[in-house]
Amino acid sequence: MLKRLLAVVVAGVVGISQIFAMEIKSDTDAIVAMGESEAEMRHMLEFYAFIGAGVKYKKPKDKLKEHIKEHEEVMQAIGNRYKGNKAIMKSVNAEKKAWEPVKNSLLTALSGKKTQEQMTKEALFVHANIRSVIKELENIKKNLVKKSGVKNAKYLDAAEEIGASARRLSAHYMMKMWDLPDPTIMEHWNRGVEIYKHSLEVLEKSKFAKNPEFKKELDTAKQSYDFFMMVIKFKNKYVPIMVQRKADAAIKAGKKMVEIILKDK
Repeated sequence: MLKRLLAVVVAGVVGISQIFAMEIKSDTDAIVAMGESEAEMRHMLEFYAFIGAGVKYKKPKDKLKEHIKEHEEVMQAIGNRYKGNKAIMKSVNAEKKAWEPVKNSLLTALSGKKTQEQMTKEALFVHANIRSVIKELENIKKNLVKKSGVKNAKYLDAAEEIGASARRLSAHYMMKMWDLPDPTIMEHWNRGVEIYKHSLEVLEKSKFAKNPEFKKELDTAKQSYDFFMMVIKFKNKYVPIMVQRKADAAIKAGKKMVEIILKDK
């Protein structure tokens, strides 16, 4: 049953891994990269679940390798660009320290020699420790926003949280479906709901909501939120393809809203 469900999940994945293809040429590039990196951390956990279930569609092992490599390239680029900034480098170094054990657990999925019990154990470790990595990504982003003096920081943060929260909800939905023995899954889900809802409210009250292009993306993000709120109430029924698609739609909408906010000089 688990393998069948997760095979359906993978079949519905719409890839958005191109976010790391961007070059970091400015503070705003770096701010966007950090916001998207937060979402991608949880995406890696989803790939781990696919591998743990023995699903081979679209080569999830290759996808996981790619995301690990791209994450480290982004962090290397941040470290190179801001090596003279003590506050940012403090978080860059802390992120690296927190990332290594998480990365090591993720890499165990690539050996093909782990039992289901071992895969579950590693998934639990990643879920328990990935927050330490995300925390440092958030700290880097906060320092970048402060350094750059970018306008509309509150709205920028809310728009980036749309994508991060959507991926959080998608990842935790998949863990719930997998029946991962982690009692904190719904606690993290509820926290994601809280942040997502607050972000929507902040953006709905902003001047940007009067922009038709922005409003269209905001409506898309809200539709995804409403969908998540509906499907989590289903009893013993999972719709992973639709959840994945709605998460991807929200992430793309959040990215477009970020672009619109950053254009406001």
